[in-house]
Amino acid sequence: MNSKKITFKTLNAEDVNDYFQDRIFYRGVRYQKQGLVKKLAWVGENRLMAEVDGSDLYSVVVELKNGFLESICSCPYTYSCKHGVAALLDYIERREKKINVATAKKVNPQTLQLLRYLDDDDHSGDSDFQASASNEMSALNCFLENMERPALIDLIMQMAENHGNMKSELLMMVNLESSDIDQIIQKLKNNIDLLSDEPAWSNHWNGECDLPDFTPVCKQMEALFQKGKYDELLDIGRYLFEAGQNQVEESDDDGDTALEISNCLAVAFDALTESSLTPVEQMIWAFKISLDDEFDLCEELSSFWEEPFSPKAWSEYADFLETYLKDEKTDLSSYKRKNVSHLLLSALKLSGRSDETLEIARKEAVKNNDYQTLVELLMEAKQYDEAEEWIIKGMQANCKNLPGIASRLREQYFTIKQRQKDVLTQASIQLDEFCESPTVSNYLALKTTATKLKIWEIVQKGILNYLEKGVLPKKNWPIPNNPLPKLERKFRSNFPLITDLVEVYILEDKPDKIIDWYQEYCDAGKRFFINSIHIAVADAVLESYPELSINIWKKITETYIAQTKPVSYHSAAPFLKKIKKLQNKRNQNEEWLLYLNKLKTINKRKIRLMDVLGTL
Repeated sequence: MNSKKITFKTLNAEDVNDYFQDRIFYRGVRYQKQGLVKKLAWVGENRLMAEVDGSDLYSVVVELKNGFLESICSCPYTYSCKHGVAALLDYIERREKKINVATAKKVNPQTLQLLRYLDDDDHSGDSDFQASASNEMSALNCFLENMERPALIDLIMQMAENHGNMKSELLMMVNLESSDIDQIIQKLKNNIDLLSDEPAWSNHWNGECDLPDFTPVCKQMEALFQKGKYDELLDIGRYLFEAGQNQVEESDDDGDTALEISNCLAVAFDALTESSLTPVEQMIWAFKISLDDEFDLCEELSSFWEEPFSPKAWSEYADFLETYLKDEKTDLSSYKRKNVSHLLLSALKLSGRSDETLEIARKEAVKNNDYQTLVELLMEAKQYDEAEEWIIKGMQANCKNLPGIASRLREQYFTIKQRQKDVLTQASIQLDEFCESPTVSNYLALKTTATKLKIWEIVQKGILNYLEKGVLPKKNWPIPNNPLPKLERKFRSNFPLITDLVEVYILEDKPDKIIDWYQEYCDAGKRFFINSIHIAVADAVLESYPELSINIWKKITETYIAQTKPVSYHSAAPFLKKIKKLQNKRNQNEEWLLYLNKLKTINKRKIRLMDVLGTL
């Protein structure tokens, strides 16, 4: 979200995009372009209301509070939805076209409710709207009560004929009352088939799209939930999930369809704990659908696992997972098998069977290369000797092909040595890490540990020698080798490592050494490219070698100017300011003016550059 404060006078589409998720924003763009925003009006000094059409007619209120946007809607999403985007974009378009947005004289009941939900710091301007809406509802209630039954039926039938959504909801109520659940479920599945039959697509550049609207499905599922048809909803949920997986896989719509399906599935997940399934059966149902989820359609299931299941239920669930892993017919990828084994270990802990976790973790370490989990459990049990043995086995198995796993195992070994307060072995591991990747952070970590051991002076000389020649000293070297296998490098380094030497000497504030190795760095390059080394060197030798700093900044400036792009001219400006400041400090104001005029003369046809130079 954008952190800058905005007002309705300055609000633009970019501000709206910053506030809303991209996929929500682009859907709102389409709604606004399709002319679906109605009755846009002010409902206070910093509030806009509108009605936005679509699968239904929704009321939305957007507010600028303390310089930040807030959006609330009567749609199922409630906050920060596409209807809020559409209303804001419609306002921006009207403002730019100088079309007046009127102040609302009254609001509908939905909008009144939204206003009440908003922050209650200042509702003094809402009292008239509340009174008006209350009077409207009283008048409507009185009108309907005084109607004869036949006339009331005629009115409802006429409105159902004119409003498709109302007709659908009334028919759903009729079907539910008739108890013909099988027919309802079949119609719902037919609707799912129809909606998921074709891949969805959207083009946010021109606003064109072909997206399925699952809102009617969601409403029908909610109606079934209200009627207590929980088991039926599980059947529908699984059916929708399978159809949705196939559709989402083939769609190109920035995740819009996945979001729609996920919201429908949330109703089925709410029904899970209310269903006739036993707690263990519920857990197995949730496990199986999550295991098949390739597109995060089941994110709403997370709340299900927060239910207070008994240790007995967790134990039975653990037995199921263990059998599932042992079944030869179970065909799982390494990633999925690791997830299932982690679920099993968690279930065993929650069931009070933690003593069984180590044996399972030992088997999975070998079978599925999951050494890290076993080591973590051994560390929790303070069985450090066995943990070290498995770390070495895991690193031997992964050093060559999966160095990332080996590196994380080494981190666990380092943690063990921290707990054992074995500082010398810690230094040995950090030395390996520095030699593999001589970054500033690895240098500082090694420096901290070696300083504790009072061996930094010797170690520093050794690693500087390594950066120059690629070898560490052997004679009187204070850091012993550790038992861990070395990670295999894919690319061999060419010594000296000039860039790393420059960075280390900058860190240690050694201007003479910086200059020596920076000269090596420049001699190795065929042409000047702007990068962090040039910039860092110029800043580092500012006091000791000011002329070098000025020359570097000039090269950076001239390289930017040579790109002949307005954005590059602006990028050059900070370096010109540095030159000016330093030369003025050194009483070289005349030299600065000569250089500035030279740039103006050489580049006089570059109008945008002249504008930038004119500000200096």
